[in-house]
Amino acid sequence: AIMLEARSVAFKPNQLTAGKGKITVAMRNQDLFWHTFTVQGLGVSMPVPVGGLRSVTFTAEPGTYRFKASFSMAGRWQLSLGAKVQGETGTVESKLLIQADK
Repeated sequence: AIMLEARSVAFKPNQLTAGKGKITVAMRNQDLFWHTFTVQGLGVSMPVPVGGLRSVTFTAEPGTYRFKASFSMAGRWQLSLGAKVQGETGTVESKLLIQADK
């Protein structure tokens, strides 16, 4: 199997190479939330729990395919941004609240 790891909201490695035909990818999730390994155009979607190791086997013709991870955690998230504007004494601040439902 080709090994893949999710850690710090990134894949390692971020590029996979395999021959045509049946391909098995094993993914270990080292993040603090579930990931879903997805290969666009091939119908591959594999959820991987926190601390988990899962594998999926699929068939692919020669070509380039994009893969991605989706992650979701229910709860309320807040993104805060702050910036100093040159020549100004104060700080510009803004907040964005995000509600994620499972």
